[in-house]
Amino acid sequence: MVEQEPFKLRVVGSIPTWPSEKMCSKYFLYVLKSQKDNKHYVGITKDIDFRVNQHNWGKVKSTKARRPLVLIHPSELRVASQF
Repeated sequence: MVEQEPFKLRVVGSIPTWPSEKMCSKYFLYVLKSQKDNKHYVGITKDIDFRVNQHNWGKVKSTKARRPLVLIHPSELRVASQF
C-alpha cells in the first residue's frame, strides 16, 4: 500500500486550518492482474471503472496482449491542491 504524506497545517490569520474536501483531488491507484500470464500492472486514474474497462477492451497498448485483466487492488488517494 502506498502511504500518503499527511496534509500540512495552514494558518489563516491566527487560526490554523486543514485543507477542505473541495481543495483535494481524488485519484485511484490500482493493480490489475492478468489472467493470461499472472503478471501485474499498476496504474493511477481519476475514473477507475472506465480505466479498467479500457484495459479489458484492448485500448491500452501495454496490457492489450495480456487480457483479460482483473482489478485486485483499488486504493483511493486524496491529493491536496496547492493553496
